[in-house]
Amino acid sequence: MASLLFEAIEKGQSAVVLKLLRNRIDVNTMNERRQTPLMIAAKYGRQDIVAVLLEKNANVNFTDDGGKTALHYAVEFQYASIIKLLCRNQANMNNETFFTKLKPIDYTLVNEDLYATLEKYEKGNISNDDENEDDDVPKGEPYEKKKKAGKKKKGGKSAKKKSKKKKKK
Repeated sequence: MASLLFEAIEKGQSAVVLKLLRNRIDVNTMNERRQTPLMIAAKYGRQDIVAVLLEKNANVNFTDDGGKTALHYAVEFQYASIIKLLCRNQANMNNETFFTKLKPIDYTLVNEDLYATLEKYEKGNISNDDENEDDDVPKGEPYEKKKKAGKKKKGGKSAKKKSKKKKKK
């Protein structure tokens, strides 16, 4: 039954997840990589399922076989709303992965908005019952690698101008 739970979470099948949880499946069951349902839900951005699992007392600080927690996954895949849910449910921001020694905040270095969100929680600047959730919502889209500025491809505007100048001479 545990494999059904993990599959339903990956596919975002909330109704199936709820039915399995009603049938008393262990909310902290683990797969072969020692990942919990909460980790999988955080990894796949299933905010509704994360909320249900937290209501059912899923452990936010369990680690998988590499030392990642649900918070590591939420930050790695840039799900700000899930990051906030986990932080409001006492997720430990100081857990390090076993081999690379990365904390969840280390994954935010590619996204300044997520860094700011986690930093607020780490410093205790946001209470668990904060009604204004917009103050810590990252703005913008998930991080995308930007193209290098300054280099123009052959045949671009500057290349056309140079070829016109050569023809005039």
